[in-house]
Amino acid sequence: MVLKVLSESLTRSLKGVLMFKTALMKGRVDHHRILPRHHQFSYPIAMVMFDVDELANTLKQSRWWSFNRFNFISFYRKDYLGRHNGDLKTAIESLIFQRLGEQFSGKVYLLTHPRYFGFVFNPVSFYFCVNNDDELVYILADINNTPWNERHAYVLKASQQNVSELTSEFDKKFHISPFMPMDIQYNWQFNWSSETLNILMQSYRGDEKQFTASMVLTAETLSPKAMNQLPLEFPLQTMRVVWRIYWHAFKLWLKKIPVFEHPKNNPTSQQVNARETDEDRV
Repeated sequence: MVLKVLSESLTRSLKGVLMFKTALMKGRVDHHRILPRHHQFSYPIAMVMFDVDELANTLKQSRWWSFNRFNFISFYRKDYLGRHNGDLKTAIESLIFQRLGEQFSGKVYLLTHPRYFGFVFNPVSFYFCVNNDDELVYILADINNTPWNERHAYVLKASQQNVSELTSEFDKKFHISPFMPMDIQYNWQFNWSSETLNILMQSYRGDEKQFTASMVLTAETLSPKAMNQLPLEFPLQTMRVVWRIYWHAFKLWLKKIPVFEHPKNNPTSQQVNARETDEDRV
């Protein structure tokens, strides 16, 4: 009986360290291509973790941030999941049901880049879905590619046995880079505490690791002062994201990394129809 009480107490305590909350998330992003040739880079990064239910109120804290309106920093509903259809949280719940046949009820926290001076490109945005018992139950990874302007969302289910990490292995279904084939297997790992979030995305081809991408982020209070300083501390950040993508693509081309055509040009491809996926119809 005593052990059961201690176990329940520990579980409640661990739930309390969940870091999902409205916050400014600062840290670094690292990419390391291992095969067929080495290529690596690391940059500072700042993203925002939004409570989806509180988006409009959060943005009102700074005169330089806006909802669905141009500003230094802005959040546009159409930039995100189910962008053609209404409420964002409803779109998330609908996609979970479409993919897994499960109903979700609780809070959703979105980790993303907002628009900087009207421009945005998010290689990936993450939706962390926390149920009414403060347990993380799903992570949605909303992927965008360039220059094709396609998107696809992976829905990952968390184990209720582990309250501070999620590991998921699955096949690649969506074309991102012409320097990476489609016959890739992913191993994604998420670890979090009260103030930090670590994301590691590994790509394998057979038994050989091809590529890793990681983010190590620390939560800071999204105060009005921090909101005002963000476009100064990380100026034109979303434009720099796109510039870096093409700059490093040029470097890979110079290194003679093999180029793989877009799967839409290959009738045997297993890629989803990225221009009209579930998340655009919900």
